Amino acid sequence: MILYDTVQACRLGAISRLHGDEADVVVEFPVLGMDFDFVEESFEEGFGFDGSSIRGFQEIQESVEQLAVDIQEFRNGAASEVSKISQAAGEVNRHLEDASQMLSDVDSELDDLRNRADEWKNRFRSITLAAAIVLSIIFIWTIYAMVMLIKQSWAELKS
Repeated sequence: MILYDTVQACRLGAISRLHGDEADVVVEFPVLGMDFDFVEESFEEGFGFDGSSIRGFQEIQESVEQLAVDIQEFRNGAASEVSKISQAAGEVNRHLEDASQMLSDVDSELDDLRNRADEWKNRFRSITLAAAIVLSIIFIWTIYAMVMLIKQSWAELKS
């Protein structure tokens, strides 16, 4: 197969590697990115490959392939890490919702205690007032009883 026919085959997608007879080096063409019309015209005008840059192309091709693999590994790793972060965020969110519910329950219980304290405060005022009145009555009665006893005792002393 001559070089012109090989380029035609590459253009049609039939092959993507050229084997050099003399150097026995494999050249890998990125089939989708190569302008085969330019290569074809170059061969028609008498230009060809001298084989000096084939190794460079091969190293570049290997680097590109390794980069593609590295990018895919990075994407897979990043997707895995993003998934882990999403799960952790979901777990944190669930815990925050639980904590929020607990705080809401505590807030409700505190409101209930505040209402009970207000009731007891009002009751205590009423009870204190009633106790003050009862104690005042007892104190007045005691004073009255003492005055009466002193009066009787004075009357007995005079007689």
